[in-house]
Amino acid sequence: MPHPARIIAVCLMLAGPALADVPALRVVCDDSGAVHGVSSAGEKLDLAVRIVVPLKGWHRMCRLEEATGVKATTADGARQWAGKLPVADGAYPYVLTLAEAAGGFTMDVDLTADSDTAVEGVYVWVYLPVDAFAGGRATPTADPPAKSTPLPRTLPREYHFLNARATGLEVEAPDDKTAVGIDWGRPIDFSLQDERQWNGQSFGLLIPICAGQPPRGRHVTAKLKFTVRLTPDTSPAHLTIGADKGVWAFGGVGGDFCFGTASPVTGHNLANLRVAWGRCEMNLADWEPVNDNDDPATTDLAYFQKRDRPGSPVREDFEMATELTRRKIPFVISTWWVPPWMSDRPDDADRQAQRHIPREKWDEMAESVVAYLLHLKKNYRAEPLAYSFNESNLGVRVKMSGQEHRDLIKLLGPRLEKAGLATRMMLGDTSPADTLDFVRPSAADPEAMKYVSAVAFHCWGGATPKTYAAWADLAGRFKLPLLVTELGVDANFRIRPWSLPGYWLREAEMYQQVLLYARPAGTMQWEFTSDYGFVDAARAADGVKLTPTTRFYVVKHFADLTPPDAQAMASDSDHRRVLLTAFFTDRWEHARVYTFHVTNTGSARKATISGVPKRLEGVALLAVLTTEAEHFRKLPPVTVKEGKIELDLPAECLLTLMNAPGANDH
Repeated sequence: MPHPARIIAVCLMLAGPALADVPALRVVCDDSGAVHGVSSAGEKLDLAVRIVVPLKGWHRMCRLEEATGVKATTADGARQWAGKLPVADGAYPYVLTLAEAAGGFTMDVDLTADSDTAVEGVYVWVYLPVDAFAGGRATPTADPPAKSTPLPRTLPREYHFLNARATGLEVEAPDDKTAVGIDWGRPIDFSLQDERQWNGQSFGLLIPICAGQPPRGRHVTAKLKFTVRLTPDTSPAHLTIGADKGVWAFGGVGGDFCFGTASPVTGHNLANLRVAWGRCEMNLADWEPVNDNDDPATTDLAYFQKRDRPGSPVREDFEMATELTRRKIPFVISTWWVPPWMSDRPDDADRQAQRHIPREKWDEMAESVVAYLLHLKKNYRAEPLAYSFNESNLGVRVKMSGQEHRDLIKLLGPRLEKAGLATRMMLGDTSPADTLDFVRPSAADPEAMKYVSAVAFHCWGGATPKTYAAWADLAGRFKLPLLVTELGVDANFRIRPWSLPGYWLREAEMYQQVLLYARPAGTMQWEFTSDYGFVDAARAADGVKLTPTTRFYVVKHFADLTPPDAQAMASDSDHRRVLLTAFFTDRWEHARVYTFHVTNTGSARKATISGVPKRLEGVALLAVLTTEAEHFRKLPPVTVKEGKIELDLPAECLLTLMNAPGANDH
């Protein structure tokens, strides 16, 4: 795991007479020095630059983000990171320097091979986003000049589509408004590949700064110069509310309360957000570390009572469920860990992921789950809506097939019912969103679906509108609530992505996309605790100082300003950088309350919302704005005129408009 240093955003000022009017370019780096993106005047480009050491055979990649012992310094206007990149049985100490340059930045790399592990070489790996460059062209820098190669719009059969020898590469978008040039200074055989072959969303440029095995002690060095052209898109956005296209119930925003629940961050969020949903952990490894007895039909109640002791992880989980119940927050519950004895490798205590529960142990597993839920109900008066194994399609931490998922529902469902429990089963709880094939065996089995009370998926990495809509259609077919049980952008926790500048805006955009296309009954952000926390906790003389981040206020927009018991209305946007979600409720007598959330993930621009309900004509709407610099700021009211709302949207913002209860007595 990388050193938990502060994530750094390097602001590079463009110089030179020809670039005098060009805004500053911001290069976003994590705490290892890896580049995660650049932006200028609100226009972003997900340009990523990594140092990668593939092990022999390419079966594993040792990446810069895994660096340890990293120290970050600033000197002479440059940022520098020094640490160790782990390589199997050794490490490659490195120094990486990022410096400003006219129109871009330079990156100096110096690694020392301090390992005899067989590797394929040392690579600078540049990721160029498909959505920006597909349909454009890539031109190697060579003498004589090389021909340009088209950048494929769809995944080609030959996904290694460009191999050449050059001193650099120029990559241009089809509209010529965006371009990236990389100059590595000497002739090198490089390759350009389509990462969609491996479910990525980039074109991958592989630059071998050391081809083959470097001798132990050898310095591997490279100096790369990046030029970046970003043309801010300030075109206006036209948004439309289409209530006539249908409405659906939205129960509200919630979060996961699984890890880090004892942190004061948890209490802060419960006290300062309107939490509509929750998800807790059922840790069977803590609940039954050794088998209570050899008979799954006979439960040793005294054994399980002893597991629930003050200060234990089990007690902490029970108390979390109790707190949600006390606050009348509906919740679901999931299992990550099972004890080794319950798995197919009972002697492998170190194995944490991809544990498989053989069918001959399903009865013991079911006994443990039922005992847990009965204990929770009897002693804490808490009952979750539904139960699942977390991300079992991936094996995080229990692995099963879609057919096993179906059969477990059919096994556990009747036992929960027989035990007098209200809890039923979750269909899915899978990750990422593109996992519908996993749940199809269950969905096709009426006997299994009798015991399902919710459909669930995780949206890590995002998905297409079509994929989100398929989940909505599946839940609608069975008239079950659809829950996004983990809402998150980047699951690579090792690099602490939530600390990257701009992560808050990606979360705001994801909220909008999920609400628009998946039409869920509720969402649960990962997490409402200190894990992936959006409230910073720092030691202070009088205890712990809690400081809400921009991410907290994004959640507050959707949690607190979306009306409870809401109906969501369909909406459209003609601009890819601007999204609108619209809600109303009739909860207040004689007053229909509306909320409109608008995200602008790009440059400042004008926007028009049309199709505004007639009852809002002439009404001055409350306006609340969040940007990276301003949090939950109240703006002057915005008035609806002739069924439209005219807006001047700042760059990279979340804006919420609403009429207060009682303001519209029609």
